Amino acid sequence: MSALHGHRFVSNPAPRSPIAKGVLARPHSDRTTGKRADSDRHIKVLFVNSPNPEADKEITDRVEKVAKKRGVSMSVVATSWVRGKGCIPIVGCSTVERIEEAVQGLQFRLTEDEQKYLEEPYRAKPVSGY
Repeated sequence: MSALHGHRFVSNPAPRSPIAKGVLARPHSDRTTGKRADSDRHIKVLFVNSPNPEADKEITDRVEKVAKKRGVSMSVVATSWVRGKGCIPIVGCSTVERIEEAVQGLQFRLTEDEQKYLEEPYRAKPVSGY
């Protein structure tokens, strides 16, 4: 937090990858295939070779269930969850579809029960890449 001319400014955390490098944008069965899973070291460490693969699968499955139930994409659910934690997500906007999903994710709100449902299976991951 900083002060400028008597005004207070709050700095919110800015998650760099609110959809977990694309993992939360697709069903679990799709995440270990493709160029990104083969080439991205962080995906390999955090998801493909995860210390808690059951928890990871359950989280992705729950994001998919909430998305289907509410009629939105998984990306919208994941981005909304990040916003609900008071963070400002930094999202990739390389296509018109991603820009539209990012905007929808900012407007969409999860219920408190949905947030708890998504968080319940989470297990902390080891620090990677630093």
